[in-house]
Amino acid sequence: MSVSATSELHVTEAEKILNIESGWKTLTGTTNFHEITTSDKPSYKLAFDILVDRVCQFVGGCFVQLEEEFVR
Repeated sequence: MSVSATSELHVTEAEKILNIESGWKTLTGTTNFHEITTSDKPSYKLAFDILVDRVCQFVGGCFVQLEEEFVR
């Protein structure tokens, strides 16, 4: 996105897009986490699997960092 395009997009609108209209809603059409976790719909399962993958990557990264600190 060019600088001129972003000057027309207000921060609050950008925050709304990032926080409400992307992520879960883009993948599933809803932001209702309970609905996502209890449904058998393939798009809901994919969204949940992506969440689990990201959490595992984050925790794994923290573990590696801690392991490096203790090895030194």
